[in-house]
Amino acid sequence: MEKRNPHVFALEEYTSDYLELSWDWLNDPEIKQLMLAPDFTKEQQWAFFDSLRDRRDYWIRGFSCDSMPVGAAGLKNISPEKQEAEYWGYIGDKRYWGQGGGKQMLRMVLEEARRRGLKRIYLHVWKENHVAISFYIKSGFEYEGEYGVKLRYAMVLE
Repeated sequence: MEKRNPHVFALEEYTSDYLELSWDWLNDPEIKQLMLAPDFTKEQQWAFFDSLRDRRDYWIRGFSCDSMPVGAAGLKNISPEKQEAEYWGYIGDKRYWGQGGGKQMLRMVLEEARRRGLKRIYLHVWKENHVAISFYIKSGFEYEGEYGVKLRYAMVLE
């Protein structure tokens, strides 16, 4: 019998509060390395945030645990023509690592992908991020190839 997770996880609107938290999360050296996050300025971050309302190729949500903002997730490079998109997500508040949030985050984003009629989801992961790689394989993603320091995995949605 699977143990029930006592936490309540949710995807919610990605607000300026999440944007500010993301600045801290993505500038944490460990998270920056695991995510291969590029350097960016506050101005670049705000320009990205301001661009979101007009973008059809990007879907972003804040991720909360017990109503506390702890990360962000979404789909990018959304292609209705190809019926595919790229998954991305992270838990930036390290106090919530290992609490089952990654599994719930992925489940919720895949639900959105299905709702949009997408048939294939792919992702890129740093080849040294063994915890994430193991998680993605257990979640049904299959290896597609290596691109520099990144590996590409994909899954077909049923």
